[in-house]
Amino acid sequence: MVRRLIRNRNLSHEYCHCEPAGSGRSNPVFKIASSPKFTPNLYGSVAPRNDGSRRIGFSLLEVLLAVLLFGAGLVFLLQTLNTGLVAGSYNESEIIAANLAQEMTEQLRNTTYASIASQTPASAVTGFTGFTREVIVTTPSASLKQITVNVYWYVRQTQASLSMVSYVSDI
Repeated sequence: MVRRLIRNRNLSHEYCHCEPAGSGRSNPVFKIASSPKFTPNLYGSVAPRNDGSRRIGFSLLEVLLAVLLFGAGLVFLLQTLNTGLVAGSYNESEIIAANLAQEMTEQLRNTTYASIASQTPASAVTGFTGFTREVIVTTPSASLKQITVNVYWYVRQTQASLSMVSYVSDI
């Protein structure tokens, strides 16, 4: 038998009675909640009583504070993410520059001693936009050449550079 809970208007808010669905007979009255903090509603569930002693919900100040803290955390997270991306981009460019310098050093070491010469001013590297490379060759002693390969690129409107030094002997 299905029973439904209805409110008894003749009794206080804390009392209800049960009535079988579809019949006009009532069962004895019983107490739903004896706590003064709760009030039964029309559907039989018990809800907190709002009698002014305890307010339900959040105040405007609490909501604004929560939004402010959430916004500050989000700004900090995005700033950290941006810093990480810039650092990653710089590291990638530095690795490319080191490989370009190493490539030029290997090319010059695989040529004859007499044909090693400076390549200045810095010229653009084909296949790598934004990178320029120059070669400076000096002779510290009679049968020794110092090869300095400089690679330049820009990071956030600031020029960065990488130098690689190698020695080639005529022996």
